This record gives sequence, structure tokens and C-alpha cells, in this order.
Amino acid sequence: MNQFKQYENLKANMNKTQLAEFNRNGRFLEVAMYTEMIRLADLEYAPFIDGNGHPIFYELAMEIVDEILYSDNSEFLKYWKLHIATNGKATDNYFHYMFDTCMDWYFMTEATKELKIQLKGHEGKSEELVERAEIEHRMKMILDDLKVIKGQLEEETLAKHTAYSDSLDVHFNNIEIATNLADKECLGWIEYEIEKESQEEKGVMHPKVKEIIDLLNSEVEVDGETIQYIVEQVGMHEQLGKQLLACYPSIVTDHGQELLEKIAKKVWDDIYNNDTLTFNTFEEYWNGFKL
Repeated sequence: MNQFKQYENLKANMNKTQLAEFNRNGRFLEVAMYTEMIRLADLEYAPFIDGNGHPIFYELAMEIVDEILYSDNSEFLKYWKLHIATNGKATDNYFHYMFDTCMDWYFMTEATKELKIQLKGHEGKSEELVERAEIEHRMKMILDDLKVIKGQLEEETLAKHTAYSDSLDVHFNNIEIATNLADKECLGWIEYEIEKESQEEKGVMHPKVKEIIDLLNSEVEVDGETIQYIVEQVGMHEQLGKQLLACYPSIVTDHGQELLEKIAKKVWDDIYNNDTLTFNTFEEYWNGFKL
């Protein structure tokens, strides 16, 4: 069965000018479709190309282009039938009206969709692209730790701990790991802020959190001492102190630095004043957290 009968009949009834325009239009779309399929194949189907050779891929690409552009009832032939019948008056912005896109992008998209169908099960990236992605990831992790170190240098006092680690040395060690191409550990890392957001989301969404809150609200008589005891037992007393000061900066503008220092002293006396903490004195604590 000839699936290109409409294509042949259409061309046979064109005048010389129409035929030249039709051929040029078709070649333009063919190049666009081939280019897009080659780009996709290099990114997503490198093992298939390497294993079967480029000629096999080119044959497949030609079949896809011919089917989409020139087979019976194709959108390209429909467009040209209307174009000839109305002398081009009814085909201005045809693809924008019909498909909300331009002609070349419509056919490029159709070509890549069909290529994905034809090569389903042959997905894979080239070794070169994998290596490049790994290098980019290593660089991103290095920059992430450098950002934390730079932030520490900008503080008035160089604290040994950071917002993401109990030791500044951890960040230097992370950089050493990421620069060692033989060490694959850092390939599983994610950026600190993304990890923090993920952990916070998990904490909020965990069903046990709601159960604990409901229990405190309904069955347990909660006062300041009880909350303090809970916070200390889960080892979050120091973190809570930081967050209280960080989350309510309006205290500074509304009531002044003097009042903030009094609040910090109360927090120190109630929670921080023991031998297990980073700060040995209130003065060290205040210098580290005053706004």
C-alpha cells in the first residue's frame, strides 16, 4: 500500500512556483527535525548509537521524517492543500492557531516524540556526558562548602561550628573529598539548603509530629519548664536558642539592642549555662548572636 499517494498527487498538481516553495519548505523542516533528533540521541541514546553505528540511526531518522511530513493525512500535507486552495490567504499562522506553536517546532517535537517511541528501552548517556555531569556536581559541592567557610570568615568571631556542622573542619574535608576524582562519595551529596529544606519538610510532614502536638495540647499540662525539659532531652536546646533570636529580629528594631541582650541573658541563664556547650561564657554567646 502506498502511504505517500497524497504527497505524490499534491506535487503533481502544483505549478512551478508552488513546487519550488513546497520543496524548500520541506527541506527546511527536514533539517530542523534531523537536528533535533541528533541532539536528543546524543544526550539520551548514546549507547544505541555507539553499539549500532550512526548509519542505523540515520536510517531511522529518515523514516521518521518521511512518515511525519509526507505520509497521507500528515499535518504538513493538510497545510499545503489549504495553502494552495486559498493561495496562501488561509495559512498565515496556521500552526499557531491549530497547535499553539510555530511550524518548525511542531514538527521537531513530533520527530523527537516518535524517536523516543522507536528507541524505548535503549536510553542511556555517553561516558563523556556522565563524566562531565560528575565534574559539574563536584564543583557545585565544592562551591557549597566554600560558601559556608566564607560566611564564617565574615563573622566577628571565627566560630568552630557552622550552621551545617559541629566543626569547620568538616567543610574543608568535604572539599578534599570532592576534589579527589577517585572518591565517589560526594556524588550522592546535595546542596546544604536543599538538604535542610528536605529535612524540614520531612519533619513537618511526619505523622508522629502531629500526634505529639495533639498530645501536648490535650493530655499534658505544658508549661515553660516542661518545654525546656523536652528540648534538652532531644538535644535541641542550643539550636532552639539560635532560632529564637534569628526568627524574631523585630525585637531589635522595636525595643532596642539593650532589651535583646536582656532576653539573651535570660536564655543563657535558663538553657545555655552548662559545661557541654560551645560557649563558655555569656559574653562569648552574646558576641556570636547579637544582631
